[in-house]
Amino acid sequence: MLTEKVHKAVVFSEKAHRGQIRKGSGAPYIIHPLSVGIALAGGGASEEVVISGILHDVVEDCDVSLLEIEEIFGKRVSFLVDQVTEKGIGWRERKESVIEKLEEAEKDILLIKSADMLHNISDLVSDIEQVGDKAFDKFHASKEEKIKYCKMVLVKIRNAWPQNPLIKNLEEMIDTLDV
Repeated sequence: MLTEKVHKAVVFSEKAHRGQIRKGSGAPYIIHPLSVGIALAGGGASEEVVISGILHDVVEDCDVSLLEIEEIFGKRVSFLVDQVTEKGIGWRERKESVIEKLEEAEKDILLIKSADMLHNISDLVSDIEQVGDKAFDKFHASKEEKIKYCKMVLVKIRNAWPQNPLIKNLEEMIDTLDV
C-alpha cells in the first residue's frame, strides 16, 4: 500500500530519524517505523493508520511537533500519533502513560501499539539470541519489569479488542521472552 501519502510519510520519517540508531542492534532507526507501517498494512489498516505508524515516534524522538504532523498529514494522523506518543520523564512514568491510554483506546490506536510492540519485541528477541540477557541492559528497567510491561500491554489490547489482527503474533512474540 505505497500510496503517495504513505511515501510522503516514509520520506518525512526517514528525514526526522536520520542519524538515529536502534538500541542494541545499532541498525538505522528508520527500520522500526517502516516495520510498524508494514505490519499495519498487513493487518488491513487504513492509509491514515499506516501513516500514523510510520510517524509514531517522530514527536517523541525527534524535533517534530504534533502541529507539524497535523499541517502535513491531517488532524486524524496527528491525533493517532499523539495517542501512541509516550509522555513522561522516567521509564515507568512513560510506560504507565501508555497503559492508561490503552484502557479507553479506539481500535486504530490499539493496532498501532500492537505493531509497535510486535517490532520492538522482535528486535529484543533477536538481541537476546545474540547477547543473552544483556539485551535487557539497554532499558531503564529490569528484565522482569520489561516482560511484565509487555504482558500488561498485551492484556490491555486483548481485553479491549480480542479480534485485533495482530494479537496472535504479539502473544507468540511475548511468549518467547518468558523463557
